[in-house]
Amino acid sequence: MQSRIKSKEQIITGTLPVPARLWESDNRYRHYLPTNEELLYALSIPATATISKELPGISYKGLYYTCDIPELNQIRYKNQRKRIKINVRYDPRTTDYLYYLDNSNQLHQLPLNNQIPEIMSFAHLSWGQYDKLQKKAKQMDLVNSDSAQAHRISAMSAIESKIKDAAKKHKGITNRTDNIRAARNLEKELFTTTHTLEDRLLKQTDTTDSELSVAITEPKPTPAFQETPAVPKRNISMNEMQEIMMNESLQLMYDEDDEW
Repeated sequence: MQSRIKSKEQIITGTLPVPARLWESDNRYRHYLPTNEELLYALSIPATATISKELPGISYKGLYYTCDIPELNQIRYKNQRKRIKINVRYDPRTTDYLYYLDNSNQLHQLPLNNQIPEIMSFAHLSWGQYDKLQKKAKQMDLVNSDSAQAHRISAMSAIESKIKDAAKKHKGITNRTDNIRAARNLEKELFTTTHTLEDRLLKQTDTTDSELSVAITEPKPTPAFQETPAVPKRNISMNEMQEIMMNESLQLMYDEDDEW
């Protein structure tokens, strides 16, 4: 089958007589052909991403992409902490890039933020693969949440059990009073009385010690005037101390009653 007539340029360049090849080879129409990026942008899927001053780049589906576009950086810092939505496009075959067309119709390719290792771990994946991983991550979060809730419930049950056991052990033992002021006054009186008795007992002990030391250091008298030997000091037991304190307290109480 005889083909159409070929031009000199077609013969020199070896362009086949196919409409697409003829279109590409003809300089008269070449400037109408889109670039690969423009064609990719036209075929990509529209989406909505988020930018903010607090975010490390453009955020889309939990991933962050670097943003060095003055137009977007101006929006980020102008709105401070507000999160602004922008229109982007993505290639469903890879998570490596987003595509943004600015106000001057200039196309920008936004790569993944390589400063965050966790983000870069999702590089070179399709968006279908990424969505499956995110679904599994959400299931893990639910399991962790249920486990944490069960742990809190177990801890609260253990605390309640300890409280109940303590209440059973101390059942019938109370330290409450209806008249707090009278109870405080009584405590003060007991404190004063106790310390007074201790001081008196200490003084009595010191006096006994001094008398005993004097008795030891003094020379022995002659047989005609011999005195009865002093009784040596005896250690007072705790029970005897308590009995003395109790007697002193009762005596003080009787003295107060006599004054009244």
